[in-house]
Amino acid sequence: MHFHVQTHTDDEDPYVTRDRVSTLYYAATQLDWLVDHEHESISALGEAREFESAYNAFTNVESWSALVANLRNMLVQADPDPAKRAPLYRYEPQCGPLWTSAADHVTDAVNATGPNGFALYSCELTECGPGAWVISTDGQPEADTFTREDFVEAWCLYGDVMTTWANDSDDAYEEGFDPADGDFGSDGATVTGYLTDAKREIGYLRDHTFTLNANDGTAVTFTMQWDTDVDATN
Repeated sequence: MHFHVQTHTDDEDPYVTRDRVSTLYYAATQLDWLVDHEHESISALGEAREFESAYNAFTNVESWSALVANLRNMLVQADPDPAKRAPLYRYEPQCGPLWTSAADHVTDAVNATGPNGFALYSCELTECGPGAWVISTDGQPEADTFTREDFVEAWCLYGDVMTTWANDSDDAYEEGFDPADGDFGSDGATVTGYLTDAKREIGYLRDHTFTLNANDGTAVTFTMQWDTDVDATN
């Protein structure tokens, strides 16, 4: 399970995290910014003699400020040090059952009375959760990882890693033979053939695995997989 924070109705890229506390922190920060923005509009609306709109903005400031205070209170009660929490939450584990129940009530209040389109919610859909594309050679991951939207960039690195490995393998193999005898490594050609066939499916956001039976008789496996426990570096 992971959590989202949507800040407005047309938010196509809501904040996402596996951490409930981070969700509340982000929501408090964004909602506080909206409070400041709404507060600034009160004077302008008053000067324009749009008194009803100014009153509505004032009401929003009062209501949303209370929501921010409640969100920030839940952050305090999630402190790893029990001594810094209120007595009610001091004798349970960090983010224990009482805290979770209170956080649910605060979340419901934000969703019900916060700005239009502002929402916090949990989600179990893997495809929109946090994670990254990870490229590995025999289980050893590359340093660069990629967001789901950067699938093409991840695919390019996947291909580069395989091609580089295969070309190096061919070079090493051919060093032991006389080219006039026609003994050439075939790893590069095998990888090229695989990538040519697999590229037809590049539009499908799925894991890829390829095991190459190399010139020297060993086998090496290249993978490109979506890992929900890894954050993207790109």
